[in-house]
Amino acid sequence: DNDGNKVNVDNRFATVTLSATTGMKRGDKISFAGVKFLGQMAKNVLAQDATFSVVRVVDGTHVEITPKPVALDDVSLSPEQRAYANVNTSLADAMAVNILNVKDARTNVFWADDAIRIVSQPIPANHELFAGMKTTSFSIPDVGLNGIFATQGDISTLSGLCRIALWYGVNATRPEAIGVGLPGQTA
Repeated sequence: DNDGNKVNVDNRFATVTLSATTGMKRGDKISFAGVKFLGQMAKNVLAQDATFSVVRVVDGTHVEITPKPVALDDVSLSPEQRAYANVNTSLADAMAVNILNVKDARTNVFWADDAIRIVSQPIPANHELFAGMKTTSFSIPDVGLNGIFATQGDISTLSGLCRIALWYGVNATRPEAIGVGLPGQTA
């Protein structure tokens, strides 16, 4: 992809029609009865209902969810498109939805090792953070972090300062492998 990832990333979204979106908010986890995830390669139907994340509440009857449900039984898809199917059946408009997080609770975030990537780029040594300082740029091998080690000193007082700066961001490369544990969610 554009970020140089060597794995497929499912960052598709879908707007779905529900009977009502009252009380729903971004981050809610939902499922639909009978809509099951598929095994990636063999397209076998997995045992539990597929879980989707609410990305945005559009209006009183529409929400945007991820991952986008691509149904194996959708006859409008070509065989090539069907190869990307991730659920067994299409969502019907106003289909009953199961809200999985029914109580507010402290969250526990978890993820697979390859689901999150730290991204970095070289820091310009002439950035204002380092004005009047000697700078040395560095890169941490196998991690991909770039940084600057900057120093300044006063020979008359034998005092010195140093600054180490890293510029990075975190990117969710496989959002389907990131989850939130919410205890006590029985309805």
